[in-house]
Amino acid sequence: MTDETGMKTLPAEFVAGKFNKRGALAAVISDDTLNTEKRTSSSQFCIVLGSTYAYELMDRMGDRMKYKFSEEQKQAYSKIGGVPNMDGQNTVFGEVVEGMDVVEKIASSPVKGETPTEKIIVSMQITD
Repeated sequence: MTDETGMKTLPAEFVAGKFNKRGALAAVISDDTLNTEKRTSSSQFCIVLGSTYAYELMDRMGDRMKYKFSEEQKQAYSKIGGVPNMDGQNTVFGEVVEGMDVVEKIASSPVKGETPTEKIIVSMQITD
């Protein structure tokens, strides 16, 4: 399926145990205002960085979002960080298992708008 801009999209997929903790690989959501199905880009992804959160803040955030964070999520967000307000919003399909220092270096690269000013080549190995 394609969205209004012609970008190919995929259906959202929410899997237990996969959430937006630091290092998660997540599909980018197509324009959220027109995308009630939360369809994701078939060619764009992000690597989650984010901040750490106290349990109490996560409880308030969950109430506001009408979302219940699991104990696993709360522990991860309080210890390593991430972007909990994206849980239940985007498809998380993988995780960086080593090399977060490289991810941080990429994140600090100069950009023009949202695009890096220098080409960044990324290679990855897909495992089960």
